[in-house]
Amino acid sequence: MKHLEDYTSLVTSQHLSANRFMGTVTLSVAPFVDLFNTLCSLPQLFDIDNAEGNQLDVVGQWVGVSRHIVVQVSKYFSHDITGLGWDEAPWWKPGDPLVLTTGLNDAYYRGLLKAKIIANSWRGDLPTVVMIIQTLLAPVAAEQGGAYTVKMDEGDMAVDIHIAGPPIPTALQYVLIGEYLPLKPAGVTVNWHFPKNN
Repeated sequence: MKHLEDYTSLVTSQHLSANRFMGTVTLSVAPFVDLFNTLCSLPQLFDIDNAEGNQLDVVGQWVGVSRHIVVQVSKYFSHDITGLGWDEAPWWKPGDPLVLTTGLNDAYYRGLLKAKIIANSWRGDLPTVVMIIQTLLAPVAAEQGGAYTVKMDEGDMAVDIHIAGPPIPTALQYVLIGEYLPLKPAGVTVNWHFPKNN
C-alpha cells in the first residue's frame, strides 16, 4: 500500500518549504495514490474466500455458474407424497409455476463456486466426483455440525450416488440434479440418493 508521503518525500529540499508547490504536488499525486491502492486491493476483494455479495457474483461469472438455481415447485397435489394428498395441497392450474428460481446465500454459493472450479478441471474419475460433492456441501456440513459421506455404485452405463449426512437444502440438491456441476460423463445415467431426513 502506498502513502502520499512516499511521493512528497521525493521532492528536493529546495522546494520542501514552498507551501504552494507542495500543495500542487499533493493535489496532483493524491488521486494516483488512491487509484494505485484501489487497484492493489482488487485481488483481495475478489478472492473467493473473501468476496461477498456482488463481488462473489462477479467471481461466479468468471467461474461460469450463477447463484440463481431453478428449483421444481413441489407444493401441488400429488399421490404418494405425504402432505400433498387429498385436501392437503392445491391442484395445479394452467399458469401456475412449475419451477422457481432461488438464490443461494454467500456461504452456499462460495461452496458451489469452489466445486465448479474443481469440476472445470475434472478428468472423469470417481474420486474427484466425491471431492466435488463434498466441496459443494462443506458449508452445510459446517453449519449443521456434521459431515457428508459419498458412496457410488457403478452399473452398466449408470451410477448411483448415495450421499449420507445432515439434511441437504433443496437448492443444493437441485444444483446436483440440475447438472450445474458437470459430473455426468456422456451417455451415463446418474441417480441421486439424498439423506432420508430431508
